[in-house]
Amino acid sequence: MAPAGTLLSPEDLQQTLGTLEVLLSLFAEPDSASSSSAAVSPELLSSSAASAARDVAAFLTLPLAELQLPSSAALKARIPAALPLCLSLDPLRGQRRAREPCLLLTLDVELPLRARGTEARSTRPRMTLRQAEWMSRAVHAELCSIAALAPPPPPPREAKEGTAEEGEHDEDAASLVLAATEELSELAVPHLEAAALAFSLSAAASLAASSTPSAVPLSSSVLRTWHLFPSLSTPAKRDDLVAYASLHSHSPVASRSGSDGEAQQAQPLTGFVLAGKPGLVVLEAALPPRACDADVLRASNAIDAYWADIKSRSWRDIPSGHKKVSERLREANVARIFHAMREMTERPEVGGPEARKGTWSHRNDLGALEAWLETLGLGGRMRDVLGMGHEWTAHASA
Repeated sequence: MAPAGTLLSPEDLQQTLGTLEVLLSLFAEPDSASSSSAAVSPELLSSSAASAARDVAAFLTLPLAELQLPSSAALKARIPAALPLCLSLDPLRGQRRAREPCLLLTLDVELPLRARGTEARSTRPRMTLRQAEWMSRAVHAELCSIAALAPPPPPPREAKEGTAEEGEHDEDAASLVLAATEELSELAVPHLEAAALAFSLSAAASLAASSTPSAVPLSSSVLRTWHLFPSLSTPAKRDDLVAYASLHSHSPVASRSGSDGEAQQAQPLTGFVLAGKPGLVVLEAALPPRACDADVLRASNAIDAYWADIKSRSWRDIPSGHKKVSERLREANVARIFHAMREMTERPEVGGPEARKGTWSHRNDLGALEAWLETLGLGGRMRDVLGMGHEWTAHASA
């Protein structure tokens, strides 16, 4: 049985084939030079769609004298209502960070071959955005609201047959598809970045929860930095400070041949986060044995990348003037103390929950913190970090 709908005119069929040719030239090769940000799915054009396109091309080459033959009628009957294409769009292509998942947009495109209701001669493509697993209903609805995906307006009532459709012949179907992919890609970028970040942080949290101290051998030597905040309280931001450390693993390079193999493995940043007024973050970046200046620079770059990521992603909802954190102390080629990135806020080692309630207005117990650091072999560091006469010291003796 032939598909429903009247076959479009030869001129319209030829235009549809031309649109298909243009789209294939734009999207068929993932590395092709194109203004689109799409990375093409292997299923761009299915085998059945390719066969249908060949049937249309064959039908258009039939001599008039052969159009009434049974074989020609059978060929005409095989032509479907539309040619389907599947475009996989990758707006973050070339910008994706290591270990981030590849999240895509999938756009289904139908190039008409037969009339659809009142669109007697329309060659306008029909486009539908699939709702991906990473995409909420609200995000999907927002992306589907773009003008390129909206159905065409109905022709004016007063328009006579043949006049309303003439304007549609002026539409460039390939340009409509390309405009839709570009508009979708631009609108989807913040949603894709947020989804990719959520996946990465979830994976990092799972890895941290499942790892044992011996699962990732850590170097015995580190670059340790101490960072101070005027205030640090939001639990979600503190969670990010912990989780991002595992996203910034780096491979310290041994400065001499024959150094321990541990220095060649990618190792995460370690340390701790302590909320309060002020807040404190301590980071350790792995160094190889007998580290040289280049090794220290590599570790320093890993810490810088961590903070750049925190500021641009975790803190992107914070005004730039409020993203205040300062490095107060740096120790190179020192012994490792921390073997994971930990949230120390309200832990008993630093005074417990009561240290940030009531009298001290969220200021930590410096005496308890100093005592804990002393047990780790880091006594006296807070004097260098805070400086003499800091108000935190006064609260410690209260």
